[in-house]
Amino acid sequence: MLVALASLVWAGEVAASEVAGFPLSTPVRQSLGRLHENWQAWQRAYLQDDREAAEEALQELIQVRDPLGADKLPDLAVAAAAYAVRSAEEGNGARARWALEAAQALDPTRPETELARSTVRRREGDYLHAVADQVVGYGRILALRNERQLAAHNALLWTLYALLLSGALFVAVQMTCHGGDLLHDLRALLAPPLPDAVVLGLILGLLLAPLLLPAGLLWLLALWAVLLWGYGSISERLVVVAVVLLLALAPTLLRLQQRQVRLLLSPPQRAMVALEDRQLYGKLFSDLKVLQSTLGQHPAVIELEADLHRRLGQWEQARVRYLELLELEPANAAVLNNLGVYHFRKQEFGNAIAAFQEAVATGRPLAEVFYNLNLAYSQSYAFGDARQALAQAKEVDGARVDRWLAADQSGTVAIPVEGGEQRLGEIRRALQAAWSGDQPDDLLHLLRQDAAPLAAAVFLLLAGGLHLIRRRFGYGGRYGDGDEQTGERLRRAMIPGYASLRRGRGLRAFGGILLLVAALMLPLAGALGYRLPVGYAPVPWLLWIASALALLLVLAVRIGRELAAET
Repeated sequence: MLVALASLVWAGEVAASEVAGFPLSTPVRQSLGRLHENWQAWQRAYLQDDREAAEEALQELIQVRDPLGADKLPDLAVAAAAYAVRSAEEGNGARARWALEAAQALDPTRPETELARSTVRRREGDYLHAVADQVVGYGRILALRNERQLAAHNALLWTLYALLLSGALFVAVQMTCHGGDLLHDLRALLAPPLPDAVVLGLILGLLLAPLLLPAGLLWLLALWAVLLWGYGSISERLVVVAVVLLLALAPTLLRLQQRQVRLLLSPPQRAMVALEDRQLYGKLFSDLKVLQSTLGQHPAVIELEADLHRRLGQWEQARVRYLELLELEPANAAVLNNLGVYHFRKQEFGNAIAAFQEAVATGRPLAEVFYNLNLAYSQSYAFGDARQALAQAKEVDGARVDRWLAADQSGTVAIPVEGGEQRLGEIRRALQAAWSGDQPDDLLHLLRQDAAPLAAAVFLLLAGGLHLIRRRFGYGGRYGDGDEQTGERLRRAMIPGYASLRRGRGLRAFGGILLLVAALMLPLAGALGYRLPVGYAPVPWLLWIASALALLLVLAVRIGRELAAET
């Protein structure tokens, strides 16, 4: 639970960034070193219960963080949240609360802060606010790009498992409902030449023999579904067909999902999300090295690296990378604009104007380019050209231009373009292609390589063929009157979907089974699938509560229906 406390070794990560191939200037390395020192100072003050010193260290952290182009320090926020939980476990609620305040200041978006706050309040007996905080925490998980996409993949897995389990139970309930009819027909077929006890043994052996095979339960359900095909209604057959098709598609869908999740959990994706969200974490530069080693010469990667150098204040390194990129993409308006910003900062207004004009000549209308051209013209006393450029900027995006004007009354701050961020989708597609190699990514190609669709087709042919053969000789009558059989009422009440199947309502029966399965599987929603990159996650007791309420609701509906049927 407190693993984050032992994982934050900023000094080692900063030193490793040089080895990783991302050169850092002396001022940047000093700033990162100060981050590490201030974090250690906060830890010491926290452990000594010195809130004033901790507040001072926290403010120093924020002051060092902002010039590095970062708004968030997620690693440190997670660690502060973990400290809060530990203090709550020790009974020090006051210290836990100001640790949570520190976590919120270090990264206002981290879900761990609210999940830890929920734990703190639950230990204090404030259960209502604990529930609310946990809801907010899960909401924050869904607000984060990677976490949201992983949660969506986990939800798909959970849904797939729920549907397949419901399908298996549907076949089992079919056997409960139609098994008497099947047994009656099989006994009629075998009874004349054989004693009744032998016939019964043969039938039971036939029905249970698949359990001796590998994956025996799957083969057992397949055999039952084939034998029961002719006893069910059309809607029951539709349910079986849908479940079989889903089972056939499942391996291919899972392989496709694994490829997508591999990208989501990869170091390059983690780094790209951090850069887009202005996060600075310990392994950022090491993760960027993985991106460089995979797609080092890709133009979008070069632009992303150059933009990072610029945001860190390493303008000379950024300029070198921008010039390298211009050799590959001479008409890159964002790069030309940023080179113009470089010259503008050095008060080389002639070179700046030339770069901005080249950006305009590319034909890509960027508000930043026209706005910066306006600034450069103004600094060169070409006020008429400046007014014209400003008017063009407002035509492109008047709202943003007004914000820039309001924030910079002196007209001395040129606006760069985050071209690398705008190409993150291109980088992700290139990564996926590089890692996939020659393996096809589309569903049809993968299906052709999978045996499951063929097995599904064989199953449907067997079921349909056996039904046609048996129909020629005729099925036996319905075995017994369902409403008069001993225990029939108990089966209707206790077995989900049974009553609907007795009436031939297959879809309704499957829906009833699915509702029960979903309610039972709710607590597993956070455990099935892939682990979310969340540093602290308490026991999902909200899911247990929701599961219990859902089960009570299902039970109440079933009892209500039975009572209504009796009146």
